[in-house]
Amino acid sequence: MYEGDDTYNLVGAITELGNYELWLKTAEELRKNPFARIVMAASFASPLLELLQNRVIMVHLWHSSRSGKTAALKFALSIWGDPMRLMGNFNSTAVGLERRAGTLKHLPLGLDELQVLNEKRLSPSLIVYSLGNGYGKTRGSKSGGLQDVPTWRNCIISTGEQPLSNESSMDGVESRVLELYGPPITDIETGRRIHQISECNYGYAGKRYIDFIVNTILTSKDKIRQDYENIREKLQTGFEGDPGVHLDNIAVLALADCYSSVSLFGMAEEDAVAEAVSLGNTVLQNAKSLEKEDVVERAWHFLEDWIASNKTRFESTISPCYGKIETNKVYIIAAVLKQAMEEGGYSYSKSIRGFRDRGYIQVFANAEGEENTQCQKKIQGINVRAVCIKLNVQPDADDFLTDPIVPLTGPK
Repeated sequence: MYEGDDTYNLVGAITELGNYELWLKTAEELRKNPFARIVMAASFASPLLELLQNRVIMVHLWHSSRSGKTAALKFALSIWGDPMRLMGNFNSTAVGLERRAGTLKHLPLGLDELQVLNEKRLSPSLIVYSLGNGYGKTRGSKSGGLQDVPTWRNCIISTGEQPLSNESSMDGVESRVLELYGPPITDIETGRRIHQISECNYGYAGKRYIDFIVNTILTSKDKIRQDYENIREKLQTGFEGDPGVHLDNIAVLALADCYSSVSLFGMAEEDAVAEAVSLGNTVLQNAKSLEKEDVVERAWHFLEDWIASNKTRFESTISPCYGKIETNKVYIIAAVLKQAMEEGGYSYSKSIRGFRDRGYIQVFANAEGEENTQCQKKIQGINVRAVCIKLNVQPDADDFLTDPIVPLTGPK
């Protein structure tokens, strides 16, 4: 008997209902679309993570409205049981999401409709970091002491009309989330039919899939690890260029697709591996096309745009004044720069360190020979702490006049 927290009655949703042959025929139809198929593969991959000692995998599929995202997610959850009870959404709290993930443990957590997220209460980044860690927050209990901390190791599958990360997201968000852009179901009538079938026919595939894993895969020592390494190697060698940070996770999804092809759809193992690798390559290409620059580069481009849009604030007679433009240099008052970066959603300290390491800002040495990213600069007749940006901005004639630079002493 399950003895954990089942606030949402999720355990009761793991059951069988309806016609398995109808479900199987529908699944074969859906597998013709790579986006629907990878959502199903993520659902099948969830119980493999513990066996492979892989970290939590987060897959986010986004596209425009009426592209079948919810229907595809619902069908993927119907592998295990009643999708209407298994599916959650982003209109939740951090505690609610942790409890749902902890209850499901190794079964997939489905979250629908990112656009309903109340970002004043819960940000996408917080969701990614808290769920991606695989364990909940330590909290006190009403009777004293601490509550049990929920843990999970599963696939988290989400959908929405927008990406989960944005231009100011930290690099850790993008490395934790496999974001895919595409329509899983292109025909509206097909989408309606998938909704109806998944709500009335569910639970059979998961049992058969687990039986196959236990009685076929796990009976051979290290087979699951060998199969994973084989698929990963095929993906890596077959992809032109750097496959990116998601190669390991995509290899797990491809492995799950392979196992489901053999156990449920009667495919020969060799053919199943070939189709799984083909699917993995498609996912790699899609993920690579959406890959964003790292956060330091995005912060730099934000700063370039900010300087351009506030150029008049660098004139000597303007108030408030943000700094001073000289040949191939822009001196920005440190406090002003910090406020602008943070209002833009970027970490000031991380951005400055990144700018320094990449040579985007000038570094100064004090009397002790220590490097500093700030200097003293006379702006409107006052010596202020400033950051010197290496940027060629066409200045006005008066701005060619330069003032002496005095290296700072004290903390960097």
